[in-house]
Amino acid sequence: MKASHLEPISLKMNTSRVYDNNVFRGSREEVHPDMPLSQARMGREVPNFSAMTTEGIIDFHEWLGTSWGLLFSHPAPFTPICTTEMGSLAKYHQEFEARDVKLLGVSCEDVSLLNLWSTDIKAYHKLEKFPITLLADEDRKVAFQFGLIEPTYRDNFSGMAYPCRGLFIVDPDKILKLMSFHPWSMGRSTEEILRSIDSLQMTRKFNDKVNHFIDLLT
Repeated sequence: MKASHLEPISLKMNTSRVYDNNVFRGSREEVHPDMPLSQARMGREVPNFSAMTTEGIIDFHEWLGTSWGLLFSHPAPFTPICTTEMGSLAKYHQEFEARDVKLLGVSCEDVSLLNLWSTDIKAYHKLEKFPITLLADEDRKVAFQFGLIEPTYRDNFSGMAYPCRGLFIVDPDKILKLMSFHPWSMGRSTEEILRSIDSLQMTRKFNDKVNHFIDLLT
């Protein structure tokens, strides 16, 4: 894993020691210095933020407008799982557009590096374009806000923790309808993400009076 050349700006992340990769086994009341509680809550309005992205600075709520939103994080660019996940999402982008879903990927690097990564993804997956907006969360502000920090997975040089593979689906009213967290070692299924969106949209369409069967996408 390459080293991050950036220090946290607005957050007091603990870099005085490098934690090992053992599971944090603190009590329920004890808070890991690099693992804050998420402000995101199911069934409530999703937290808003302003951040730099590959489209420029955005206000998250304004950027969503009346669309559905898929906010997702990954540990680091130019890594095998992250690159294949991004390629898969890009290949299915028309499916997300058909469902009126906007995609925003959270990455802890600057915009110039994310643009280079986009080019790499296009080349690797033989894509004509890379239509996903990437968020440059250099200071981990959004990662902290959504409780995405994985304290056992760290930059080998700086000791800074990377995000896990978090995912949040937001409806047109800005209500958080689904949230999931995968470890850095496990990629996510794009088809399962689409199936989840279909389920949530069908339930919304029928005023929360219908359930959704498994594997209906196929």
